[in-house]
Amino acid sequence: MSQASNLKVSRYPSTILHCNLYLLENEEGEVVIDPAVPYHILYEGRKDGLRAIILTHCHFDHLYAIESYLERTSCPVYMHRNGIKKLEDPVLNESALMGMDMGFQVPEERIVAIESDCVHNLLGLDFLFLETPGHSDCSLSILVDGLLFSGDTLFKNTVGRTDLHTSDSGALERSLEKLLALGNFPVYPGHSVPTSIDAERRTNPYLRR
Repeated sequence: MSQASNLKVSRYPSTILHCNLYLLENEEGEVVIDPAVPYHILYEGRKDGLRAIILTHCHFDHLYAIESYLERTSCPVYMHRNGIKKLEDPVLNESALMGMDMGFQVPEERIVAIESDCVHNLLGLDFLFLETPGHSDCSLSILVDGLLFSGDTLFKNTVGRTDLHTSDSGALERSLEKLLALGNFPVYPGHSVPTSIDAERRTNPYLRR
């Protein structure tokens, strides 16, 4: 658990491919980034103050438990428009690759579709949504309160794979350059442990190239 300003961040690794769910909290409420862990794990014995769900991209491991949140809350789901078609398609959401053939139903009226770099105010804070395609054509990175949530674009000592449906290695290189140009921020990736832009600039072989 870490804290920046008044925003508290808790990381919950899932049992499915060790995907990270991040719970962001302040006095205004809570936001979940990548609902990979079931609702009851976060809210057993306490009331939620959930204001939004954010998907960094629409691969099954990152939205594995989304329906448990949709059933218990009425909050909107922020995601890239290119991800909408992946939700119910096991091939495009890559669950078929793991032999799981999963589909996810998110009511259209609850989707806030991101189409370009933009800012949305949540929890009284500006969430900057950045298009960072490469691992997927629906990949987003989110910068809020001096913290960068990079999804599967940038990890500690590595980067997102580009051998999946809608992957693009050239787009990933451009997205990484975009993140590096932001300056130094703590980085909370979709898998593995937190890092920072400067640390990855120094040690990540994919960036040092």
